[in-house]
Amino acid sequence: MPASASHNAPNAASLDALFAPRSVAIVGASSDQRRFGGRPIQYLLEAGFDGPIYPVNPARAEIQGLKAYPSILDIDGPVDCALLAIGADATVQTLRDCVSIGVKSAICYGAGFAEAGPEGVKLQEEALAIARAGGLRLLGPNCMGALNAHAKFYGTFASALEEAVPPPGRIAVASQSGGYGGYLMRHLFLRGLGVSQWVTTGNEADIDVGDALHWMAGREENDVILAYLEGLRSKDSLIAGLDLARRNRKPVVMMKVGRTAEGSAAAASHTASLTGEDSVYDALFEEYGVHRARTTDELLDIAYALSKGVLPQGAARGRGQHFGRHWRADRRFRRRCRADHGRGAPADAGCAARAGAALQPAQPHRHDRPRHHQP
Repeated sequence: MPASASHNAPNAASLDALFAPRSVAIVGASSDQRRFGGRPIQYLLEAGFDGPIYPVNPARAEIQGLKAYPSILDIDGPVDCALLAIGADATVQTLRDCVSIGVKSAICYGAGFAEAGPEGVKLQEEALAIARAGGLRLLGPNCMGALNAHAKFYGTFASALEEAVPPPGRIAVASQSGGYGGYLMRHLFLRGLGVSQWVTTGNEADIDVGDALHWMAGREENDVILAYLEGLRSKDSLIAGLDLARRNRKPVVMMKVGRTAEGSAAAASHTASLTGEDSVYDALFEEYGVHRARTTDELLDIAYALSKGVLPQGAARGRGQHFGRHWRADRRFRRRCRADHGRGAPADAGCAARAGAALQPAQPHRHDRPRHHQP
């Protein structure tokens, strides 16, 4: 089992440099906005990121209007987060360089690590050892990055943002799969829902979904947390995240795949995650009031309803949220919503009333709702 599987409950403050960095370096930076090293710069500039952006590319003097640096060692200011848009073979030395100048966090996009076999496992363990020895938090490898719309930080190459960087919302998303995370973000935008934070954890050498959930559950700007889980790295971090979400009354909606042996094998091969007995996850989710969505449509429907401040009857009572079992009982609500708006379209309170579903308002929010994003 990789070293990452044994880490203790998350230290949320240690992820501030990842989710809300004051400065960003992009190693492998590109002027081509279609490339992994080009899109994050485009998104950061479009969003109006407040801190310095340092493109690193030894073959360029300027990238997308910004001064470029031959090496991260040449940057003349502090770096909170380094985006590594480079291959696996160059990652280890680059992490050493990051540690030597005090970089606090890094996002590794590259594949070819634990998901690729024994040699990749060794490479990933070496990368993790360097990061931990230097006090650097590492996201990935083999991930699509992270964003925090409220901090104007877009450390991702996800194509869902190609048309425009949308206004911040109040839904946070944590996904082990980059592909599914990007798909989910895109469909949230299509339903007029904004995203606050979004992260894909990939191989989870260091930071896992539980760590991300814990950080997100502690943020005032988040009303709902969506998560996609293929397997479990650390039960301690996941439990800590779910427990904080329950105590802070942040509903968690989870898509957990791998119910079958074939599904578990596919999940393991995708992100090198550790799968387990499916009934264990069901028990864990029940204990912490997590709703386990069975389909993406269901996950999106629930996210929409919760973002509008409505809960199924009985969900506001008892320990934690426990809205999952109550939502399942409101099948008329979901059927009528789809009849009114089309399959997969958003549910709303008016639709619920017409369906005869008794809904209760969630706790009042101290912030205005986000503007709808027009796709």
